[in-house]
Amino acid sequence: MAHRFDTCFACRALLEPGTPVCPYCQTVLRVRRRGAWGALIKFLDQAPLTYALFAAVVLLFGAELWISQPPGRGGPSLQVSTLSAARLGSNVHPLNVAEREWWRLVTALFLHGSFIHLFFNAWVLLDLVRLCERIYGVSRVWTVYLLSGVAGNVASLLWHGERFHNVGASGALCGLIGLMAVYGLGWRADPAAGAVRRAMGRWLLYIVLFGILVPAIDNAAHLGGAAAGAALGLGLARREARGRGWTRRVWRPAAAALVLVTLAAFGAMIASQGAWREAGRALTLGQSFERLQGALATDAARQGVADARAALRVAHADFVSVPVSGPLAAARDAVAEAAGRRLEGPPPPADVALLRAEARFAEAFAEAAHRHRVRIALIASDEERLPR
Repeated sequence: MAHRFDTCFACRALLEPGTPVCPYCQTVLRVRRRGAWGALIKFLDQAPLTYALFAAVVLLFGAELWISQPPGRGGPSLQVSTLSAARLGSNVHPLNVAEREWWRLVTALFLHGSFIHLFFNAWVLLDLVRLCERIYGVSRVWTVYLLSGVAGNVASLLWHGERFHNVGASGALCGLIGLMAVYGLGWRADPAAGAVRRAMGRWLLYIVLFGILVPAIDNAAHLGGAAAGAALGLGLARREARGRGWTRRVWRPAAAALVLVTLAAFGAMIASQGAWREAGRALTLGQSFERLQGALATDAARQGVADARAALRVAHADFVSVPVSGPLAAARDAVAEAAGRRLEGPPPPADVALLRAEARFAEAFAEAAHRHRVRIALIASDEERLPR
């Protein structure tokens, strides 16, 4: 059995498991803890970034499934919809570019399109990130992970153009493969480092070949992330970049800044939920308006008979119940008032006030629909499955 070592998080020296103080830099490594809580802290302390990323992708996948739950149906949804992923920050070309929601380049790294997609990425994450964390430390690995993932998404955007629509951590994970593919370059001859480089090179080749055979896989994101990870790995190969001074002055501040960037990206995602609600209400109002127009036409054709008038009352109540605001609400209220007068008496030969109100509403609705056109299209096509 291969002998396992611990790694000093300060100077990256290899130590015997359980060493309390690093003999090279005198950093305290282990604080003795007892009981179940101490065992949990010790377990998480071995690879904190790995477990944090794993928890994040699993929790967000659960949120995707929860949002994908079709309204009015019992039981949990087992499929991720395009809409749920888009609301939580997937990359969608019109939203990224036309709406300038560039924060999606970050949030999409934590989302997945299916159970299979999540399973394979989580498997690689638990294995690869833990390895990189033991060799390079938390701050370096987090920096490479996020920058590689964003670079992969940018490469995918440039390659696919208007077809750009992706989610997943695979670009960031390929960045770590690229990091390990150049592991040890510039150091003294080390057979173990050479073996690691060859293994990672093979893995990258397998990923590219698999991506060629399966068109739904985004090779552009994989190769872009791997190239960024390899470039950062070559920088880490410099001796001074591995020192404690660089850790304190460069890598830890960079990692902290990227944590803030990630939190800001998810803050922007949360703030965007208001626009999604407005788009959903606009779509519902447009559908209610169509039903009201149909009921008005039927009522006029049938000269206000009881069943036509009852249908008009239902359509009118449905139309006024949609909560909207701004110019669209004022236009809706004008139509509702004119249609309400129709309910009070027989249909007139020509209802000029109603026609004017309908024209005003159509103009206000067209403006709102254009402003939220991408979101309305995604809401309308909610049944579409999310491509990986």
